[in-house]
Amino acid sequence: KYNRPFSAAHAIVFSGYSNSTMIMNILRKCCELQDYTEPTGVTFRGLAEHDILNLFEKLYNDQNIELDKLAQLEISFLPYFEYNSTPKGIIRHLHNNPIEYVDLLTYNYKPDPGSDFTMKEHSGDQRRLAYEIVELFKVVPGCGETPVSEMEFKEWVAAAQEYADSIGYSASFAYCFGRVLSYAPVGEDGIFPHEMIRDYFEHTHSEKLINGFISGKQSQRGVHAVTGGIEEKEISIKYREDASKLRISYPHTAAILEKLAEYYWQESLYEQKWELLDFRG
Repeated sequence: KYNRPFSAAHAIVFSGYSNSTMIMNILRKCCELQDYTEPTGVTFRGLAEHDILNLFEKLYNDQNIELDKLAQLEISFLPYFEYNSTPKGIIRHLHNNPIEYVDLLTYNYKPDPGSDFTMKEHSGDQRRLAYEIVELFKVVPGCGETPVSEMEFKEWVAAAQEYADSIGYSASFAYCFGRVLSYAPVGEDGIFPHEMIRDYFEHTHSEKLINGFISGKQSQRGVHAVTGGIEEKEISIKYREDASKLRISYPHTAAILEKLAEYYWQESLYEQKWELLDFRG
């Protein structure tokens, strides 16, 4: 009423207050008044990233919250989730709607060669938003809670795959879903990936899927310290050891882990060479 959503956010962010309806209204008002300065001088820029994410955590604790409204609100604050949190509403929405996940791929990825699919015209903002949502989809269907649900995983994959095949997006879906699978939990035996994902690899022999999986796993490492190849060598050895343990029961998965091991081994050699050349000057 008095256009003071920033003050309201500051007041409740670390309190026990958890009225979901009011918090959602405050967040919406913050979006509407991003360039506004309250009479007291408080601005939207005065809200730290962790303040916004803290308000969303309060919303996540409400089991009866309207998922569509939550996901829409997360989209308004999407940049805040890029590094430090997971947009749980969006993730849950896409877990419930696998076809919508495939539709998001059509904004930026090409259809299969020979496909009759015609890419729709989308604005640059729409394509950017779709890409960011796809990149933030890092929870494997069926793995959102413990224990994992193999039935949920299989049903989601079957629905998404059938739709992707029907519109001529099999290759793009395989690659992007491979990246999603790179976020799988470790298995009950302590080896990555989980047994459910290993079974999927054993029955789905797709080069695009494997390439996406390897690419996704490599990108998760992010920025790291230069160790002259020592760290890369240790990662490579671990993948080879795990591949050796899985070679009999999961031969295709073992081959994928071997590819990861070889990648890090080559990275190790590369850094060793630069170390010898004193690349740090």
